Amino acid sequence: MISGNRSAINGTDHLPGRRAHWENPWVTTTTGELYAQALQDTADRPGQCVVPWGVCPEHGATLKASGNRTSCMDVACLNSWEYDRLDAPCPEPATHTVQVDGASGGYAVCDGHALTARTHITNGQVLPNLPA
Repeated sequence: MISGNRSAINGTDHLPGRRAHWENPWVTTTTGELYAQALQDTADRPGQCVVPWGVCPEHGATLKASGNRTSCMDVACLNSWEYDRLDAPCPEPATHTVQVDGASGGYAVCDGHALTARTHITNGQVLPNLPA
């Protein structure tokens, strides 16, 4: 078993502003930065879901990936994909707007991310249609 500092193991210095390649930027980035990026992505890619990971378009956050295959874990769903959908930007078209803290505008999400957002977002709302 290897123990110790992961950054030393993979050869990267873990200095402020630098991340080791194994770290998830969504875990280390602030909510404000994520929201700002989502707003920018909405402007840059109109009509596209801007969440940087996939979901089942019918059931939301129900995916399980194994190797290069991803499947929906909902018992009634037969959706599966021949790639790691959890580790790829969402390819679905945007259908809803997520607004946080009463802010104007919002960011664009697909049906699956809207379904998940309704159960996870506090101080915000999921609206039908795309941001104006």
